[in-house]
Amino acid sequence: MPSSSGIFSLRRLCALLLSLFIVVSSPEDMSAQMIDFHSVEKGYQLLTDDGQPFAPLSAINSYARTSSLNRHLVKVSSLWGMIDGLGNMVVPPMYQDIMAIRGMKSCYAAKIQNYWFLMDDYGKLLSNEPFDNIITDYSFNDSTQKQYIIVRRDGLYGVVDPNGKEILPPSFSEYAALGYNKKVHQAVWLRKNGLWGMLKFPKQEILPFSFDSIDVSFTGVSYITYARCDGKWGIIDNPTGRVSYPFEYQDYSCEDFPDSASALKKDGKWGVISLLTTVNDKPIIPLISDEKPEISANGSFSRRNRLINICQNRKWSLVDFSGKLVIPQTFDDNVYCYTPDRYKTKLRGNAILINEKGEQLSPLGYSELRYVNDSLIETTRGQKGAEEYGLITTSGTVILEPRFTTIESYIGQNRAFVKQRSKYGFALCNIQTGEILTDFIYNYTDQRFFPSFDLFSTKGTVAVAASNGKIGIIDTLGREIQPPIFEKVRMMELLGSSLVKHPDGNWSFLTATGEFRQKERYSEVSSFTTFETLVKCNGKWGAINDSTGEEVIAPRYDSVRFPLSGFPKVLRDGKWFILNSATHKETTLEDIGRNYTRYAIESGCLAARKNGQWGAISRDPQDAERVIIPFQYDHLEIMSKEYARVRRGTKYGVIALSGGDKGKELVPLEYEILGGFDEGNRTFVGFKNGVEELIHLGGTSTK
Repeated sequence: MPSSSGIFSLRRLCALLLSLFIVVSSPEDMSAQMIDFHSVEKGYQLLTDDGQPFAPLSAINSYARTSSLNRHLVKVSSLWGMIDGLGNMVVPPMYQDIMAIRGMKSCYAAKIQNYWFLMDDYGKLLSNEPFDNIITDYSFNDSTQKQYIIVRRDGLYGVVDPNGKEILPPSFSEYAALGYNKKVHQAVWLRKNGLWGMLKFPKQEILPFSFDSIDVSFTGVSYITYARCDGKWGIIDNPTGRVSYPFEYQDYSCEDFPDSASALKKDGKWGVISLLTTVNDKPIIPLISDEKPEISANGSFSRRNRLINICQNRKWSLVDFSGKLVIPQTFDDNVYCYTPDRYKTKLRGNAILINEKGEQLSPLGYSELRYVNDSLIETTRGQKGAEEYGLITTSGTVILEPRFTTIESYIGQNRAFVKQRSKYGFALCNIQTGEILTDFIYNYTDQRFFPSFDLFSTKGTVAVAASNGKIGIIDTLGREIQPPIFEKVRMMELLGSSLVKHPDGNWSFLTATGEFRQKERYSEVSSFTTFETLVKCNGKWGAINDSTGEEVIAPRYDSVRFPLSGFPKVLRDGKWFILNSATHKETTLEDIGRNYTRYAIESGCLAARKNGQWGAISRDPQDAERVIIPFQYDHLEIMSKEYARVRRGTKYGVIALSGGDKGKELVPLEYEILGGFDEGNRTFVGFKNGVEELIHLGGTSTK
C-alpha cells in the first residue's frame, strides 16, 4: 500500500485534473442529441441519433454502459473517462480503468497507479483510502435499501458504504454472493480463519463461521447453499440461513439435474430430493442407489422427460421424478434418452436401443450408438481406430450394416454420403433403403476440408466435388446433371436451381434440370432477398429471380447496401436511393432507420426519412406507401412493438405505434435524454433539466 503522503498525492492529482477540465469546458461545447456507439475497425465511433459523427469525441477504443442512461464509460487511447448521455465529457480520460458498480447510479470504481478508489458520477473521489479491488458485480443492500460495497485491501475483504465509510474492516479472506444472477443481495458469505459464515448487511451475523466449504446454487425459484460442516454436507436457504437439510450427508450432486432437484449421499447410498421441500418431506428417490444418480439425457430431453438413472447391484434402471419405476433394473450402464420413447444403454457389453418399456429394439454386436435424428441411429462396430459405421431406424431396423468408415452430410431427401475403407471417395446413399446410388468417386473440396456435398437443395439437387477438385451437380437418384467443371456452386436450397462459377471466374444460372441461363454473364454474386440474388455485370449490380434466372433488376447500380428491412440503399449516378425490394422501384424515401430487426418485425413499422423529416412506414415492402407516423420529427427510433422515441429539436418524447393511440404523443417532447424502456412495467427513463424521472406510460412520473 502507498504511504499516506502518496495517497494524498493521488487524490490531489485527480482533483486537480478534474478541476482543470471543468474550467475549460463551456456550455458551447455541450451536445444536444443522444449518442450511441458503433463498432469500427479499431474501436468505436460515437454517432448522434441522426447518424452523424459526434465531433467532440468521434472515436474511442472501448466503452461500457452503466445503470444510468446519463453516464457512459469511455476509453481513449489507454485511459478511461466518463461522458453523459449526450456525449459531453464528465470525467476526462485519466484513469487506468473505471467500472460501474452493479445497481448503483452514482458510485463507480476508478483505478489509478494500480489502486482503486470510489468515485461519484461527477468524478469526485469518495474513499479516503485506496483498495486492492472493489467488487462491482453485485449490489448489496440492507432491509432499508441502503447500499454497501465489498472491497479488498491488503488481500482481505471488508465492507464500506458508497461514501467509502468502513462498515466491516478488511479481515475476510474470501466472499461469495448468495446468488449469481440476483440483482440485490441483503446478505453475503464471508470466510475468516478458513471457515465460512453468513452475514446480513450491514453486519449482523446470521450463521457463525463454522463451515469449511460452500457452494451456492439456484433451485429454479430461489438460491440455496450446499455447506459442509465437520465433514458433512447440508443445505441452507438463502438469505435466511435456515437449514433445510441437516449436516449428515457424505456428498451431493446437482450437476445436470433440473434446478429443483439434487442428489445426496448418506451411508454409501445415493438418493434424490426436491430442493423445494425439506428433510421432513418424502424424497423423490430414497437412499438406495449404489452409484450417483444421473439424468437420462442432457439438454431439452432431460427437462422434457425428467427421468433419473439409479444403480443397484451393478444394474441400472430408470425412475421418473415422482419416484415411479419406468424402465426395470436390467442394464449394465445408465440409460440415455435419445427421443421421448427411445433410449441407449448397454447389455453384456453391447450398446443397444430400447423403448420406454425397456424392450430391446436393436440387435447385439454394436460397440456404440449415436443419435442422428428422431428417425435414425448411427451404429458402430470394431476396435478403436478401426471402427466401421452403419445405420438403424429408431425402431431397430437395420438399414446399413457397419461397413463404412464415414457416414456424413445427411442432406435431406433421405440421402447421405458414405465412404468405405477400400474405396477412393464418397458415394451417395439412400438411407431409407440402404441402396448405394453412385460410385465412390466424390471427395472434399478446398483446403478447409469441408465436404462440398453440404451444398444441396430440398428439391433434389446436390453439389458434389470429384477427384479433379471441380464441383458438379447430381440429383438425389445419383444421376449427373452437370459434370464436375465448376469452381464454386451456390445452391438455391428451396428451388433446386443454382449459380455456378466457371474456371474463367464468371457465373451462370443453372436450372434444376441442368439448363444454363445467363451463361457466364456475371462477375460476382451476392445474397439479396429470400428468392432473389444480387448479380454484377460490367461493373453494375442488379438482381435475378432464383427460380427462373430472370433479371428482375437490370444491372445499373454501382453499389447496393442491403439492410434486413427490405429497403436496400442503391447507388446510381453518384446518388443514393432507397429501393423497394418488392416492387424493385426507387422510392422517394431518403433513409431507413437502423433498428430494423426484432422491434421492426414485432411492430410492423420502419423508421424512415422523407424531405429531411422522420416518420414511420409499414415494414412490408408491398405496403410501403402506408404512413404510420407522419414525417414531422428530427429523429424517430422504434423502441418496442408499441412505441417509438421521437425528437424535435433537442427534446425527446414517446409516440404510440399501434392501437387507438397510434400516432399520439404519449410522453411529451420535453426530455433531454429518454430511453431505458421496460416492457414489463411499461416505463421509460427520462432526464428533464438534468433530473432523472421514471415515466409510466399511464401518465405519471417519479423523480
